[in-house]
Amino acid sequence: MELLNDLFTGRIFKKMVLLLAAGLSAGLVMAQTGSGRYPNIVFILADDMGYGDVSCNNPDARIRTVNIDRLANNGMRFTAAHTTSSVCTPSRYSILTGRYNWRSRLKKGVLGGYGPPLIDSSRLTIADVLKNKGYRTACIGKWHIGLEYATTDQAAPRFDTKTGATNIAFEKPLRQSPNDLGFDYYYGIAASADMPPYMYIENRKFIQQYDGIKGDPKYTRTDMGRFFRPGPASNAVTPEGILPDITLKAKQYIEEQSAAHPFFLYFSLTAPHKPISPAASFVGKSGIHAYLDFCLQVDETVGAIVNTLKKKGLYEHTLIIFTSDNGFAPYVDARFIEDHGHYPSFIYRGYKADAWEGGHRVPMIVQWPGKIIPRTVTTEVVSLADWFATVSGMVHTPVPDNAAEDSYDLMPLLSGAAYRHPLREATVCHSIKGEFAIQQQNWKLILCNEKTAGSAWVPDKRYDSLQAATPFLLYDLESDPGETNNLYSRYPGKVKELKALLTRYIREGRSTKGTIQKNDAVDKWPQISWMK
Repeated sequence: MELLNDLFTGRIFKKMVLLLAAGLSAGLVMAQTGSGRYPNIVFILADDMGYGDVSCNNPDARIRTVNIDRLANNGMRFTAAHTTSSVCTPSRYSILTGRYNWRSRLKKGVLGGYGPPLIDSSRLTIADVLKNKGYRTACIGKWHIGLEYATTDQAAPRFDTKTGATNIAFEKPLRQSPNDLGFDYYYGIAASADMPPYMYIENRKFIQQYDGIKGDPKYTRTDMGRFFRPGPASNAVTPEGILPDITLKAKQYIEEQSAAHPFFLYFSLTAPHKPISPAASFVGKSGIHAYLDFCLQVDETVGAIVNTLKKKGLYEHTLIIFTSDNGFAPYVDARFIEDHGHYPSFIYRGYKADAWEGGHRVPMIVQWPGKIIPRTVTTEVVSLADWFATVSGMVHTPVPDNAAEDSYDLMPLLSGAAYRHPLREATVCHSIKGEFAIQQQNWKLILCNEKTAGSAWVPDKRYDSLQAATPFLLYDLESDPGETNNLYSRYPGKVKELKALLTRYIREGRSTKGTIQKNDAVDKWPQISWMK
C-alpha cells in the first residue's frame, strides 16, 4: 500500500525519470567492480564539532581523539573541507542533494523540529543513487531537514508548550520521512537534541507515546549548553541517552548486513550539539569542560562503529567518512574552553553561524582500505556537497542535469591519480544570516561587512575588529588564514572577479557544467541585493 501511495503521488515516478534521463536501467542493479562489488559506505556526521576539536588537526588540542586520529592514519585527512553553510539544516541538505542550500527555499537560518520537508520528494538524493545500484540504505540519528507530520486538521503542525494542546497525530505515520528520499530504513529524532518532539521515529512512525512536556523555557547565554526547548516528549528519550541509543541502533544495523549486498549508512550524530550531555562514563573525562567530554564520547562512537565493521568482517570493504555539519558553537562556554588552551576553531576566525572560516571549515577524514593511501593529507578545497558526485562516479551513475548542481567528483583525489588542480572552480559558503562567501584558490570574498560576517552569539576574542569599514571583505587565505587583513580596497579587480563568478552561479542555478537550472523561488532575497 505504501509503495502504491508513492507511485500515486509521483514520488517514485519522478525519480525514475531522472535516473532514466541519466541513461540508467530502471531496474535495481547489483553493480560490480574489479574486486567483485562496490564498497559499503558509512558516513558519520558529527553535530557542531569544530575543526580543532579533532586532535590530528590540532597539535595543541587538550583532548586526544584517538579513534578519529586512527582513521586519519589509515586514510586521508582534509585540511580545507567546507560545509555549504555554517549551520546544520542547510549543510545537511547539501550533503544529501549535492546542491547549494541557498538554492532551496531556505535562504537563511535552520528549520525547527516541526519544519516541513526541505528536500522535495522528487529530487534525487545520494541515497536514491545508491539504492538504485542495489545498495541497502539507512539513515540513523538526527534528521533536521524537515518532516511532514500527520495532523488532525490538515494544517501545519502546532504545539502549545503550556497546555500541551496539539494538532499533531503522533499515532499516525509521517506523510513524508527519510524513506521518501532514498532510505530503506530510518531511526532517529526529528531535529537537534534540543528541539522537540523528543520521541524516536522508526521509518514513518513515532515508536513511543507522547508522555508530556519536557524542556526548559528559561535559559541565559551562560547556560545555553544545558538548554533544550520545551515540547512533546517520551519518558524513554533523555538528552544523555540519545547518542548511546542511536549508536546501538547503528551497530545493530551493521551487524544485520552481509557481504552479499553493499550498504550505505548515513549516521548522523546528535553530539557535541547542545544540550551538552555526555554519558555518565564520560563526565569529567577531559578534565576541562563537559563539551570536551562530549567530544570524547563522539570519538568513542566512531571507534564503536569501526570495531563493529571489523567484527562483522566488513571493515576491509567499507569507505568511512567522518566530518561535521558546521563549526563549534561558541555559546557553549567558548571563553572558558579557550582560556584553558583548547581552540575548537584552531587558527581560524569565528565559529558556527559565521561567514568566517571557523563557521564552515570542518574536520573531514576518509578511510578506504586498499584504495586511499594511509596518512595522506590534502589541502585541496572541497565541499561536503561533493559527496553526491563522488559516490555517483564510484558506482558508475551519470548525474542528471537537474541533480547535484554543485557537486564535484573527488575520486581523482581519493585514488591518488593525477588530476587537474583545483578540482573545484570555486567554493561557496553561507552564514546563518544568509550572507555569502566565495573562495577561489587562495582568495576569499565575503559579501557583507565585518559586523554582519559574524553571529551575535559570541565574537571571536582573538580577532577583534580593527579593520577599515568596507562593504565586502577580501582575504588571501594562504598568507592570512586568520582573516585579519582585509584586502578589499587594495584589490578591486579581484573583488569584481569573484563577485561576477558568484553572480553567475546564482543566476545559472548551478556551479558545475550543464544545463541552466532554477533556484527555488522566494518573495524576497535581500542577501543578494548586491547583484543589482
